[in-house]
Amino acid sequence: MKRWITFLLCAALVCGCCTLPAAASGGLSNFRATAVYREGQFDDVKAEDWYHDNVAAVYELGLMIGAGAGFNAQGNISAAEALTLCARIHSIYRTGKAKFEQSSPWYQVYLDYCLDHGILEGSYADYDAALSRRDFATLLAHSMPASALPAINELEDNAVPDVRAEDAGATEIYRLYRAGILRGGDAYGSFQPAAQITRAEVAAMVTRMAYRSLRLKFDLQSMGYPDLPLQPRVDDSFFVNAAMLGNSLVQGMQMFSGIQNIRFFGVESTSVFRPDGRIAVFSQLLQGRYDRVYIEYGINELGSGASSIVAAYGGIIDRIRQAMPGVEIYVMSMTPVTYQTSTSGNASGAVFSMNSIRSLNAALREMCIAKQCWYVDCCEALCDATGYLPEYYMGWDNSPHLAAAGYQAWAEVLRTHYHA
Repeated sequence: MKRWITFLLCAALVCGCCTLPAAASGGLSNFRATAVYREGQFDDVKAEDWYHDNVAAVYELGLMIGAGAGFNAQGNISAAEALTLCARIHSIYRTGKAKFEQSSPWYQVYLDYCLDHGILEGSYADYDAALSRRDFATLLAHSMPASALPAINELEDNAVPDVRAEDAGATEIYRLYRAGILRGGDAYGSFQPAAQITRAEVAAMVTRMAYRSLRLKFDLQSMGYPDLPLQPRVDDSFFVNAAMLGNSLVQGMQMFSGIQNIRFFGVESTSVFRPDGRIAVFSQLLQGRYDRVYIEYGINELGSGASSIVAAYGGIIDRIRQAMPGVEIYVMSMTPVTYQTSTSGNASGAVFSMNSIRSLNAALREMCIAKQCWYVDCCEALCDATGYLPEYYMGWDNSPHLAAAGYQAWAEVLRTHYHA
C-alpha cells in the first residue's frame, strides 16, 4: 500500500528544486511561512480543536501537508517520515534551506543526513513502522542545538511520572519539557513514552520548536506519592495488562482473590534477595510489558533488617522500570499476623511480630517516596480493632498466610486504592 509522504511541501522540494531563501546564519529566524493556510482546508481540523493553530502553522512552514481532504490528525507517523521532518528542521535552522537530492528509497537521503549530523544514532528495524513518542522526541531534540532550546520551566529529574532519569531518551525528553516543547497529557505531565505519536502531536511539537512564542510555560502538579486515595471500586477490567510479583502470598492471591485479569508471578520462598525462585518468575515478568506491576515481599525477609531489604527491593523496581518504561509500580505492604503469631515465644513470633511488620512497612513507604511509586497499605486494612489479623482471615499456618476471605479482603484494597 502506498504510504503518505507527509512532510514534503511538494515533489519539487524533494528533488531540491524548491528551497527557502538562504539565511545569513543559523537560527529560528530561518523558519518562514512558505504557504497560506485556508480555514477549513482540512476536513478533520476544526477551529475548536486543540491542535488547530499548530496544524495551520506547520502547513504554512511547509513542513507538513495533508492527505487527501484531511490532515489525518490522529494518524501516526513512520520512522522514515520523522527522519525526513527532523532532517529538514535541522537544515533550515542551520542554513535557511532544505535542499535534498532524490534518493532510493525515498527516505535514504534524510536517513543519511540524520546519521551524519547526530540526529539519529543507530537504525530502525522497519522505517515504515509507526514511531513512539519517546523515539520522536529523541529525534526532535537533536534537530536543533541545545542553545535553541533554553529552559523556561523548572523541572527536576523524575518530575514526569512515567519518565525516569535513567530511561532511554530521558535526557532529550526532559530537555523538551524544560524548553516548553512538551507539557504532557495531564496535570502531572505524564508523557506515555511507549505510545505511538499522532500527527497532531507532531504538529504541536514542531511549531513550538520553530516559534519561540508558542512554547509552553507551566507548573506540574505532584503525583502525591506514595499514598493512594480511596477510589470508586473497579472491576476486573482495570487489571488488564497488570502483573503481580512476589512470594507464596501472591500464589494465594492468584487462587483466592477473585481478580481474574492480573498475570501472577508468585512462588513460595522467593524474596527480594532471590526474586526468581525455583521457576524464574522474576525473569518471566521482565519479558512482558505491563501497565501496572504490584509487588509483595516481606515474609521471607523480615529477619534480615529493613535497610538491606529496602536496598534489594529498590533494585527490583529499577529492573522492572528498565524493562518497562512508564510502568506504574505498586508496592504492597507486608500483611498483618494474628495476636497469637505476633506474641508467641518461639522463633516465628520473634520474627513475625506486628512491631517488626509495621517497622518494615514504614521503611517500604519511605522507599516509595524516594522511588516515586505507589504504596498500598494492605496491613492496616486487614487488621481488626486490636491491630492484629482477625482469626477469620488467618490461613493454614495461623499467619502470615491467609484464608480465602483474607485474600478477598486484600483484593478489595486493590480495587479501591489505585492511581486514577
